[in-house]
Amino acid sequence: MPLPTLTDEQRKQALEKAAEARRKRAEVKAELKSGKRTLKDLLANTD
Repeated sequence: MPLPTLTDEQRKQALEKAAEARRKRAEVKAELKSGKRTLKDLLANTD
């Protein structure tokens, strides 16, 4: 299945969306590591 052809604007938006997801994931991982959040809390709050 070939990848869809994206316009420059669509590509930029997709890259920004991916970067935001990576930032959020890194933040959650840091909170888990520091003990600020527990895995139980994280799974209970799926926002």
